[in-house]
Amino acid sequence: EEILNKKLQILKENISLHPVITIKYFIADTKKPGGEYVTIHEKILKIDVIKKSIETMNNCLIPIDDIYEIEGKIFEDYLCE
Repeated sequence: EEILNKKLQILKENISLHPVITIKYFIADTKKPGGEYVTIHEKILKIDVIKKSIETMNNCLIPIDDIYEIEGKIFEDYLCE
């Protein structure tokens, strides 16, 4: 979770670049318990701290609490993974 928080901070600081990132996140099943993990590769439009979500250029809204993993070249200069 600490690494995820660092990556979110890096995204916030560089949001004007609209970085392309890969996000793996959980989508709950609306009809039964459980759900599935989905991975997308998108340009980021904004991070909404009030709604706690990431919005992509394709208008996909991803709740930050549902994010399992974030990857992208933007993190290479900031983190050693």
